[in-house]
Order: sequence, then C-alpha cells, then structure tokens
Amino acid sequence: MPKPFYRKTEADLAAGAQNLIAIVTPAPATYGLTAPEIAAYTTLSTNFSDLLETANTPSTRTSVVVEQKNEAKRLLIAASVNVARTITAVQTVSNAQLLSLQLNERVVPTPRPVPATPPVIEVVSVAGRKAMVRVHDGSSESRRKPFGAIGANIYSFVGDEAPTDPRAYHYEGMATRATTEIVFPNTVASGATIWLSAQWVSARGQLSVGSTPISFTIQGGAIPAAA
Repeated sequence: MPKPFYRKTEADLAAGAQNLIAIVTPAPATYGLTAPEIAAYTTLSTNFSDLLETANTPSTRTSVVVEQKNEAKRLLIAASVNVARTITAVQTVSNAQLLSLQLNERVVPTPRPVPATPPVIEVVSVAGRKAMVRVHDGSSESRRKPFGAIGANIYSFVGDEAPTDPRAYHYEGMATRATTEIVFPNTVASGATIWLSAQWVSARGQLSVGSTPISFTIQGGAIPAAA
C-alpha cells in the first residue's frame, strides 16, 4: 500500500497538504470537517511551506530556521493524521476521493468464508470410554485447519446405524486443535457402537457440510467416581 503524503518527503508533505486544502476547502462538510478546522490546517501548511523554503535556501538557512522548520513539520504531520482519520471515517467519501487527497484507501476486511469441503474425522485411539479423535482438512495433505475455519464442531451418536436425521447427534463441543479427547458417560454401554461426525466452524459461526460419519466401539466398564 502506498504511503500517504504526510509519510513521504518534506516536499511531498508541503504539496500534499496544499492539495488537500484545495480539494476540501470548497465543501469541508462533505469530508467531515468544518471551515475553522480547514482554516487552522491551512495556517499550519502555510507556515511549514514558508519555513521549508527558507531552510532550503542557502542564504537564509540557519540552525534556528531548521529547528523552526522541523517543529512546523511535526505539527503539520500530526494535524494531517487527524484530518486523514476524520475524512476516512466518512463512509460517503469514496476510495477514489481518498486517493485524490493522496491518502490511503479505506480497507474493508473480507470475511473468511466457511470451507466448502467438509472435514475428515478419524479415531486415533480408544482407551476405555476415552476416545482420541483427529479432525483435519480432507482437501489437502495438511493436518492444519483450512483457511476460514477456527475449529470444528464434533457430534456423536450411539447406535448400530448412523442416523439420517442430523438432529439425532449429540454435540460434543468444538475442537480448535488437530486432536481432541472425548469422554463418554457411564450410561453408554460397553461394546456400544459410536458414530462421529464433524463440521468446520468459521469466525462468523457459519458451519460447513458435515463429514462422513465414522464408527468405533466403546470399550471397558464404568468410569470410577473420584474419591
């Protein structure tokens, strides 16, 4: 992204300020400014331009003039930043207008869409009633979450066959890492068939298509109560 005029050379600062004044002065309200604000800015711009010329002329260049020029530069840059923020905040000011003022375009963040491809869920290990599962991108070899996903919702169902109604699944939570542990309650009988499915979740809460259900068998007896 190109720099705004007040982040460039001293000559660019002087010329850019004068250009902004010429464009904004006829209708300051259009840019979210007032006539007194533009008048004050014009004073700073004129003061800096005069001192810049004096400091760049060998016959009038002195250490005092250079110091005065530097202070005028500091004040004009600070004022330019404030003016730029005010103008950019006005939504009716287009990016084309911002560019004509030699300011940066307004950046509008593009929301990340939920991945179009469903995740793949795998059972890494089963120990008693604890299952370690892995959820990853099925469209690539990467084990990372795909672009647009902040995590994956995991769902389970206990039964011999995977349900055709998605509402029959039990929500186990959202996994934000590649692997996550699921602990099944004692009400799930030993030897029962567990079905798992997952959906990617975007930053805006959008859900992808559900993954193809997979199954495994729960092992062991009841989990002992804590002492």
